[in-house]
Amino acid sequence: MPAPTLWASPVFLFLFGLLFGTVRAVFPLAIFIFLVGGRPGKIDFGCAFTLMSTTILTSALAPSGVSWLYQADQSGLPVILGFLFCLVIAIILLLPAQHLAFDDTPRQRHRPIAPQKRSPLMVAAILTTPPVLIFLLTLGVYGFQVDGLQANGYFEITLLLAFLVLVITIAAVIYLAYWSYRIHGELAGAAPSQRLLTPLAAMLIAIFVPLGLPVLLMTLGDLLNDRGRESSKGQLISIIWLGFWSFLIPPIAITLVQNAANKSYEGVSAEVA
Repeated sequence: MPAPTLWASPVFLFLFGLLFGTVRAVFPLAIFIFLVGGRPGKIDFGCAFTLMSTTILTSALAPSGVSWLYQADQSGLPVILGFLFCLVIAIILLLPAQHLAFDDTPRQRHRPIAPQKRSPLMVAAILTTPPVLIFLLTLGVYGFQVDGLQANGYFEITLLLAFLVLVITIAAVIYLAYWSYRIHGELAGAAPSQRLLTPLAAMLIAIFVPLGLPVLLMTLGDLLNDRGRESSKGQLISIIWLGFWSFLIPPIAITLVQNAANKSYEGVSAEVA
């Protein structure tokens, strides 16, 4: 494969972006470790890390968006309208917020849900299928080349397969949102904890916040280990492996969390999915 073609391939761009993003993440991570110093809890660290990662992603994508808007109209009017649009969206998001009264009794955070045991293998199969299919489809397209597919009459079949992969990917993202919502509600139903986010907040963070899912998984793993020690079951999940898979292949980390959650439900009336 010629060098220019290699540089333009999705696999190379993905690996390059992953490496570049990892290098960029080292500096904020070092800052967080320096500031935390072991005094605040893991939740404070996770929230700060999530907010910082969101800011980094926004600052990385914003110049490209502004450049596109400026190319569309060099008078600068689209750029100004774009900033006003973001400001309006921010105001709309703040409107539902109620008046903050620190003397009032805080409302109940948790939405307990009856615990439900799920097959970790089923969860892993649902969430790992889309990445595998995308990888195989990419190899097939670039292995046969697009011109060769058109010449052999396979282009329509490739488009159909790409559409099916897109549908499966959307379904997997919906299941990830469902799982994030349910696991937080079920753990709160088994034993309420202030370390748990509300199901809705956890679902939104898992889907829309960069690096939000690894932080949620690490928090759940730490909570499950504490519950295992309190119930004399010992450590339910390896935090080292959980952290490794959370950033490398999140579906495997989700499988570990689900398996640990199933163990923590022993002795509690739990449904079986």
